[in-house]
Amino acid sequence: MAAMLNAIEKTILILKTISEHNPGYSKKELVELLELNRSTVHRIVKMLEMEMLVIKNPVTDKYQVGPELFHLGSTYLKIQGDMAKIVYILNRASNGFPQGLGFAKLEGAKIISLYEVESNSEGTIGYHSGMYYPYHCGATGKCIMAFLEPRERVKELVLKSGLKKYTDNTITSIDKLMDEFNRIREQGYATSCGERIADLFGVSAPVFDSNKQLVGAVSTAFYISLLTDSTFENIKNRIVETANLLSIFF
Repeated sequence: MAAMLNAIEKTILILKTISEHNPGYSKKELVELLELNRSTVHRIVKMLEMEMLVIKNPVTDKYQVGPELFHLGSTYLKIQGDMAKIVYILNRASNGFPQGLGFAKLEGAKIISLYEVESNSEGTIGYHSGMYYPYHCGATGKCIMAFLEPRERVKELVLKSGLKKYTDNTITSIDKLMDEFNRIREQGYATSCGERIADLFGVSAPVFDSNKQLVGAVSTAFYISLLTDSTFENIKNRIVETANLLSIFF
């Protein structure tokens, strides 16, 4: 299938494949994984390396994302006029908060993490800026889908996504998922218990602008083994408060 792609599509495929795997891939591994011609892979990887879009680890001979991608990503963040507010509020909210915090939004047809505040505390999950979230599982994706307008677009996006089953708790029925979105809208925040990663619990709350239009969502995740009633209430309240505070600035 990959062999039928044009040169640009093959280049994008190789770049995305390298970026989605740590510690990267060797040229041989890319050939086998993507079922592309050896000379094609070598030519494209060499071009990407010359542009510093990928770099080769001299020890493992595997290719990883390069500094030019960071530069391009930084440019994207700069044009997001509200990033300074998001960074300030999330950094402030993270003080004394044992979990990591993140902000994500829907860009086109992708839910992308724009900023993550990491924490080294026990039970913190290492999410990172730039990662994508599924629509139908996990607190972040469900929160954004639940408050997104128009509602017809929500169903269309979710159906096109394929409703992949990640764990036994993943909702794969569109009717049940729409009911879940309605429940989230009523209570004002979303939760996820082992829906995408079996041992994780997530909480997410929506951020709105002055016109009550959805901007994005503030989220956190931690191990289910650390969950108690008091822990949940404290974390949920902090997430909702942070989302409400961000809404004031939009």
